[in-house]
Amino acid sequence: MLKPLQHILIFLLFVSAVAAHAETIEKINIVGNHRISNGSIQFRIHSKEGSELDLPTIRADVKRLWDLKVFSDIKVDVTDGKTGKIVTYLIKERPIIKDFRFFGNHAFGPNLLQDKLKEKKVVLRKNIQMDYSEISKIKTAIIDVYHEKGYRNIAVEHRLEDLGAGIAYLTFNIKEGSKAHVYGIHFTGNKVFSEKKLRKAMDKIKKHWFFSILSSSDIYSEKKFNEDIDNIKKVYWEKGFKDVFVGHPIIEIKDFTSKR
Repeated sequence: MLKPLQHILIFLLFVSAVAAHAETIEKINIVGNHRISNGSIQFRIHSKEGSELDLPTIRADVKRLWDLKVFSDIKVDVTDGKTGKIVTYLIKERPIIKDFRFFGNHAFGPNLLQDKLKEKKVVLRKNIQMDYSEISKIKTAIIDVYHEKGYRNIAVEHRLEDLGAGIAYLTFNIKEGSKAHVYGIHFTGNKVFSEKKLRKAMDKIKKHWFFSILSSSDIYSEKKFNEDIDNIKKVYWEKGFKDVFVGHPIIEIKDFTSKR
C-alpha cells in the first residue's frame, strides 16, 4: 500500500514544480499592420496579457489570423520582459493592388490583353487586396489567350513592386515563345477515307505553304483543332458512321529556324 502513495506524492510534486515555473504574458505587441487595426487583430487572439504563456494557444492564434486571408506572413517572437514574457506578433499584410503591369506582351497590347481576359471571365480589379488564387487564375488565363493565338511554350511570372503603406503594383512578365506552324498533318486508323480527304475537311488548320501568312491557317491552336475535329466527324457522319472517334493529336515540334 505504500508504493502507490509514493507515486501520487511524486506526481503532485512534479506538477507543482511545473506550475511554479509557468511563464505569464507580460505584454502583447502587434507589429507590421497598416490597414487592419490592433483591436481587430487582438479580437482574434486568445492569448491575453496576464495569462499563462501557452504555445498551443499561440499556434491557434496564428492559424485564426492566417485563415482571415489578409496576411502574407505571420511570425511570433517571444522575449523576456521584467515580470514575464513579451509576445510580439510580426505580421505582413497582403498589399492592395494599385495597378497591373505587363512586360513582354508583344503580341497583345495591355488593353487588348485585358479584353481577351475579360472574355474568359477574368477581370483585373484594382484597389483590392492581393489574392494568390486570383493571381494564379490570371496567369493561367494569359497562357490560354496565347495558346489560342498559336503560341507555344508560354511562360508567365509575376512580381510585386512594393510602393509602401501596404500598396503595390502587380507585374506580369510574359515570355511569349513562338508560334507553331503546321508542316504536316497525318492520320492513323483511317481505313474508310484517305488522308487527303480528311485534310481537306479541316478548314481551320492547314499545312504550311507559301500563302499561309495571309490566313494564318497553318498556325496550330487547341481551339482551331477542336473545331476541325467536328469537321472530320461530319465526313464520317455523312456516310453513316455515327460512332467515329477522333483522338487528341500527337504533336511533334521541330525547330525549322536553326541555321543549317
